[in-house]
Amino acid sequence: MPRSSPSPGFGSVAAALLVSSPLLAPSPALAGGCASGTWHAFDVDRDRHIRVPVTIDGTDFSAVLDSGASRSVMDRAAAERLGLSLRPGYVARGLTNSVSGQISDATIVRIGDIALPLSLGVIDLGPLSRAASRPIDLVLGREIFEQGVVDIDFGRGRIRFGSHCDTGEDRTVALPLKMKDGMFSVAAAVEGREDADFLLDLGSAVSVYVSPGYALQARILDGKRVATGMTVGMEGLDVSLLSTIDSFDFAGLALKNVPIAVPERWTQPVAGVIGLPVLTRFRVQIDAAGGEIRLTPDDDAEDEPFSRDRSGLSTYREDGHLRLLHVAPDSPAARAGLRAEDRIVAIDGVAVAKAYPPGTVPMGRRPAGTVIRLLTAAGQDHAIVLADYY
Repeated sequence: MPRSSPSPGFGSVAAALLVSSPLLAPSPALAGGCASGTWHAFDVDRDRHIRVPVTIDGTDFSAVLDSGASRSVMDRAAAERLGLSLRPGYVARGLTNSVSGQISDATIVRIGDIALPLSLGVIDLGPLSRAASRPIDLVLGREIFEQGVVDIDFGRGRIRFGSHCDTGEDRTVALPLKMKDGMFSVAAAVEGREDADFLLDLGSAVSVYVSPGYALQARILDGKRVATGMTVGMEGLDVSLLSTIDSFDFAGLALKNVPIAVPERWTQPVAGVIGLPVLTRFRVQIDAAGGEIRLTPDDDAEDEPFSRDRSGLSTYREDGHLRLLHVAPDSPAARAGLRAEDRIVAIDGVAVAKAYPPGTVPMGRRPAGTVIRLLTAAGQDHAIVLADYY
């Protein structure tokens, strides 16, 4: 299921929708040739989530597409609004913990050219909605990917669901796509080490998660600057170690200076998770039936800098203010005197109600040296000088 940072403007809290549930029977693949797949526009919430339009029982939703979810999941409040019949028995295993929920009777979900009768997992997605810039009512998981090839053209903001289509690019790399507990995994390597299995998670806003066991065994954090930040998933909030690796070897590329997160807890049988900020550097074709993923890199995929938090703040938007959930030690925010549970009421002299959510570039991810002034509810004015602190 998705994981994200609680604040789209500041935090290092990143959301991941990664959810594992009991294995589902594969759905029949779509018939027809390449022309059967119609392109549909989608948008990406600041490298966080892929939003696609869907219809359920005649009601329109903006759903999040998530290759890290082994079952499609709906928010409990949305299920109640639709009047879906629910029964107990659903357990979703997130990245760091498990959550109990319910299962709906089959309902027709329409996305693009696909109409599927799906029995949805139902849990509280409220923490994810509060962390994101828009509500998350529905997460579309593995069933969607089993209908045929999911072709995601990030450069043109379009997606289609059909059968295999040749990209016509010599640079396209095909990697074996394996299944780990109902989720897709691929091989990748940290800083030239041996290949390891990483889950493929379009629902994660973290560039790369590394399991604590693998980080310790491979000594990945040795000699590196390490900070802390918060991540939020359907299982709630967790503190992770944050650092930067020199390279991440994936699909024939050596991606440089990649931010990573190492959670305190881990439930998955893999070395880590590859998230959306890595995958947006490619045209991605996920062919579950064919057992491979085809990746065509952008021209600047290897050299484009990764976005990262430079504030040290993890926040939640509340009524009229931002509540600070976590302040990373020795970060710009900590040096400016901010503390967890402070409430921010104005940003650069503008009330939070008007200034937030921010524009296309989250404030905490602006260039190093940028000064941002924050006013707390206690009347204290803090000037944060953004800097790379991990």
